[in-house]
Amino acid sequence: DYSNMASPNGTDILQEPVRRLFPSDDSEGEFDGEIIQSLAEIIQEALERHSVGISFTERGAGSGLDRDMTPPGFNVDVYVDWTTGFVRGGNQYNCGTWMDKVGEFDGEIIQSLAEIIQEAL
Repeated sequence: DYSNMASPNGTDILQEPVRRLFPSDDSEGEFDGEIIQSLAEIIQEALERHSVGISFTERGAGSGLDRDMTPPGFNVDVYVDWTTGFVRGGNQYNCGTWMDKVGEFDGEIIQSLAEIIQEAL
């Protein structure tokens, strides 16, 4: 259903070319677009990598990326729990997504969920 909503040609969207900016984990970035793959190939690669587990430090880690995160929060370890089929991972120092931050505010009280947990420890 989603493919029909996203593209007038349905699943043909999976064959659309996608320019890979970071074709490997340690690449500097291919901003001239030399590496182009289909959306289907990229989805397959992401599923395969997550199925065996991924572990990395976020690119550009530091206060420029997230001023409220402590250094351990930039380390990502994700794996599949084959008992449940769910993707698991993360750590108590990482906010996870922007939705988990509970609303940043430069004022007085509102802070990230990760920061609240850190203070409680």
